[in-house]
Amino acid sequence: MKTLFQILILALFTTHFAGGQTYDELIKQGDEKFYAGDFENSIEIYKKAVEQYPEGVVGVFSLGYALGYSGFADDGIKYINKALTMAPDSISYRYARGELKGYKGDYQSAIEDLTY
Repeated sequence: MKTLFQILILALFTTHFAGGQTYDELIKQGDEKFYAGDFENSIEIYKKAVEQYPEGVVGVFSLGYALGYSGFADDGIKYINKALTMAPDSISYRYARGELKGYKGDYQSAIEDLTY
């Protein structure tokens, strides 16, 4: 019971300091901005999500992909690598990393990820 209470307090605390937005709401808002072509704001929203919940693999991946898609491939790959350590069997994360490596011109490494 004590652990449940601590989790509830932590959830209320983090929601309050995130401007009332939960992790899932931030991810949804970041996705909406990204798909609308507003990459700069999507990156900022994903950063908030990752700050709020660093273990959230979707936020880590989304931040990496948005960074890479915005021209910051090296930074994007770092975040996607972190997401892959959290979800090593994710083929879609591996493909996304391959895509970013291709943007950088690292074709051999991109092919390895894309043919995994």
